[in-house]
Amino acid sequence: MSSSNLVIANWKMNKTWEEATEFVDFFLDKSLDKPTIIAAPSLYLQGLHLRNKNPQISFAAQNLYFEEKGAFTGEISIPMLKSLSIGYVLIGHSERRQIFQESDELIAKKIAACLSHQIIPVFCFGEPLEIREKGQEIDYVLAQIKSGLALTQLNSFKQLVFAYEPIWAIGTGRTASKEQAQEMHLNIFNALTAEYPKLNPEEITILYGGSCNLDNAASLFSQPNINGGLIGGASLIAEQFLGLNQI
Repeated sequence: MSSSNLVIANWKMNKTWEEATEFVDFFLDKSLDKPTIIAAPSLYLQGLHLRNKNPQISFAAQNLYFEEKGAFTGEISIPMLKSLSIGYVLIGHSERRQIFQESDELIAKKIAACLSHQIIPVFCFGEPLEIREKGQEIDYVLAQIKSGLALTQLNSFKQLVFAYEPIWAIGTGRTASKEQAQEMHLNIFNALTAEYPKLNPEEITILYGGSCNLDNAASLFSQPNINGGLIGGASLIAEQFLGLNQI
């Protein structure tokens, strides 16, 4: 298991340009305890990357398409991101799956494209409430992971970041208990080490996402198989996000 926690701010479709720059400027002179990534709206990425002066902060796109170029109006390609020195991208977020109907097959193509171009996907997965209530959450999540990695062969766990986000806890104020989250993370960890026995398990990074905030982050991050958080609403206020970084 990765020894250093990671926090990722997912701003989703929030912040004006002025608000985004104010947020990044807040961290100009701040010393951060954890590696920190900001998944900002795509049209801000170049400006924020150039404006940022804190070497502990990197940026991620919130989405991309797996083709390198072509007639795909409104989409973003990996070469476009790499030309801006953007090294991370969120893939498989529940909002992309649910609202925009992204399939497991499309997500697998996106992950394979990222890995073939040396950009790190933050691979998101998680169960809806009805699956959790049936007690099928572990099988459901492990099947999502298997589908997402179906088109690629990992050479190192450093190639991607895993993010477990129970759908029933995203933006609802509900959070998986530390025991529920740890159980899932342990099952993910065990499945990955069984599937890829030749790779270094200490490189595995599994984040928790799902209404993670200042009230519950310390409890969640203290669990042995939770390596940090994919933070939504609590990442929109700079002071709160700094507090999460310092837990």
